[in-house]
Amino acid sequence: MGLTYQFTIKAPASALPEDLEEFLKDVELDAKRAGFNPTLVLYAQFDTAPRREFARRLAMSVRVNDARLKDVSLPLPEMVWDLDPIQGSCRITPEEGVILVVTDERRCETCFGFLRYPEQVIDMNGKVLAETNVGPGWFFTDHVKSPDPRFRRIIARFREHGFVVEEQDDFASK
Repeated sequence: MGLTYQFTIKAPASALPEDLEEFLKDVELDAKRAGFNPTLVLYAQFDTAPRREFARRLAMSVRVNDARLKDVSLPLPEMVWDLDPIQGSCRITPEEGVILVVTDERRCETCFGFLRYPEQVIDMNGKVLAETNVGPGWFFTDHVKSPDPRFRRIIARFREHGFVVEEQDDFASK
């Protein structure tokens, strides 16, 4: 497993994508000054199969564990992937996102930002199968396996605006 720097970011449901995008563009300027290149801020709705596939690659996915997912009719395929009806779990696809992508000197990309997930997993007939437990707001969780202080400075910007709800840095001295 190794050492990691983990973070969880949340913004309220009332936050407008345009405002989140403006915030991320400001953070992007700091990332560029810190040496990340290229960088990109994007707002996307994940409303088609190729866009949903892209969303799956953006960040750590949100897993739903709910006994109601065991031995049930299939959820809407565009909502989930990695369905395990025996364990009662699946990964859910975000509906939209505002993301900052930074690239380091080794050409490794790292994403930061905000994703909005559905509040419920539903089946083909519209029946609620499970609650996603991420709420109606914007949510993002990920980790980096690097002691690079530039990542911490990026997350510090999120923290300054009250967006960081959880952070664990295995590289920090105890």
